[in-house]
Amino acid sequence: MTNPLDPAIQALVDAEQLDAAAALAEQRGQAGLAVDLFERACSFERACNAALTMGNPRRAAALALRAGDETLFLSALAQLPVDDCAKVAFDAERARFFRGAALAYERLEQWTRAATAWEAAREWGAAARCYELEDGGAGNAAKALEAGLRHEPDRADWLLMIGRLLVSHGKFEASMKYLQRVPKGTTEHTEAIKLLYHAASALGLSRVAPEAKAHLGEQNATDLLLGRYELIAQWASTPTARILRCRDRTSGHEVALKWFGPLGLSADAADGGGATACFIRETRALQLLRHPHIVRLIDYHEDGPVLVFPWMTGGTLGDLIARGPIVPARAVEIVSAILDAVGEAHRIGILHRDLKPTNVLFDDAGTPYLADFGVAHMGDASVTMTAAVIGTIGFMSPEQRKGCAASPRSDLYGVGALLIAMLTGEQQDIGRAPAPSACHRNLTPDHDALIATLLAIDPGERPETAYTAKSLLFTIVWPGTLEPMLVPRAPIRDATPSSVRNRLSGTGVDTFTGNSIDALPLTPDRLVRARVFARVRAAAFQTVLRVDEARNELWLERRSEDLVARISLHESALIIHALDDLWTRGHGHGRLSQGGLYRDGLGCLRIAFSDDTHATRECDMLAIASLTAPQ
Repeated sequence: MTNPLDPAIQALVDAEQLDAAAALAEQRGQAGLAVDLFERACSFERACNAALTMGNPRRAAALALRAGDETLFLSALAQLPVDDCAKVAFDAERARFFRGAALAYERLEQWTRAATAWEAAREWGAAARCYELEDGGAGNAAKALEAGLRHEPDRADWLLMIGRLLVSHGKFEASMKYLQRVPKGTTEHTEAIKLLYHAASALGLSRVAPEAKAHLGEQNATDLLLGRYELIAQWASTPTARILRCRDRTSGHEVALKWFGPLGLSADAADGGGATACFIRETRALQLLRHPHIVRLIDYHEDGPVLVFPWMTGGTLGDLIARGPIVPARAVEIVSAILDAVGEAHRIGILHRDLKPTNVLFDDAGTPYLADFGVAHMGDASVTMTAAVIGTIGFMSPEQRKGCAASPRSDLYGVGALLIAMLTGEQQDIGRAPAPSACHRNLTPDHDALIATLLAIDPGERPETAYTAKSLLFTIVWPGTLEPMLVPRAPIRDATPSSVRNRLSGTGVDTFTGNSIDALPLTPDRLVRARVFARVRAAAFQTVLRVDEARNELWLERRSEDLVARISLHESALIIHALDDLWTRGHGHGRLSQGGLYRDGLGCLRIAFSDDTHATRECDMLAIASLTAPQ
């Protein structure tokens, strides 16, 4: 039985003054009733606003569609849970509001559907962008831009976009007809001439290339790898590939190119196909793997062949170990991240088979990433790989050294070898490394015995899975300080606050990694929140580096001073997606509108750590709505 209406509201309803009744209900805080009455009165805009006020974005979106109000629909979409986006996208398509449908599909990361909706909205550039995000969607992206150019043949941004797209896929001849059409005097013209020069050079066109080069000047006409990547330095090499540090002219970001075989010579010609096999193997593995501690594959090019990764500014684990033994707690922290990555690979049937310090990379915040799946194996683990191909034999399991079949437990041996190397500083011959307790005053034979289970000669005596190994590591306390005995003293991981940025935090430098950090006084509430934030997988969160109980400090990745007061609708969707993992754990952020959002050095939106233990999902959604700029 429904509750009776307030007499004053009932009187207005009886008099069929529904708008007035709804306004009175809204004034008295009865938002749900106000929505119903405004809808009965066909005042869909006011009903939508009331629904947004009561925190019902799904109903608000439906009402905005009935009102035909795009601004209200986008406001509702910004607050909508991802799980509701599919229904709202369908409703928007049925109402022929294709732009809203496209944005809803983008929230779902259904890029092809989003692109189709953008095409229906006649927004060809947005359609091409979404097609590019779908695997194998480059052809459809080009078709979308061609359709747009039939309506606006002189759109410089579309001409440049399709020209760049074709150049990046080696379609040099096709790219030239678009790049030559970019109008002079536009901001896109100079970039088009650069691409035109490289396309002409790749095709050996002796007339066009010098003309473009003369237009650019000698300095800007530097040869690009694959028509896109500016070589900064050759960084390292492996038996099958070389690592090049480059700048991506398209995105402006620094990237690492893993070039299989010598530059200018195909991998097949270089080694009879061995490098090509590694390229194919690593590409397939990384296309299947999506994990926060596995280096992300940005792109790949069969010309070369080449894999493209983000450039990791923090160097390798080998670089860290070269400075001396690592604090045990930090070493276990690194190994735990690698075990998570290895566990995910094993879950889908991939063995890494080449765990060694140079294959663990760090970003500028000190977060570890597992790299180099060039000798990884999928499916039939009985296939073996020789030590000459794999590389550093000291990190190989005994069964691999004998040429026997590898298994997931073979990778666990490699993880144990990494841990020994970090604790002892020994990288060359793990078998002769001293016991960790002989190197650290605070390590005991119990620590030695635990590590020995990872390094057991018999694979059956090692932990069953990577996750079991990780749990085993945390059955014992690992010291947070470094007190060596038989090895030279290494730089102690330390932070000395040099200035106070605000009343909550200080900034300092981690002298072990050289990275700037935010150091917060450690409280019980902050410790609880740090554990929650450390488990959230979204990369947008400020990284929790460690808890220093000796100094009573919580260490966080250094937060930029570039705080964000307004965000776009697209950015609000990204923030909601990132926060979803936090919400599912029963926690909210609580301070998004109080300096909780900032941009890092690359201009990417990041979510700062928050110690608001009373925050909820609802207050976060209201904060996002208040921060979202009108479209």
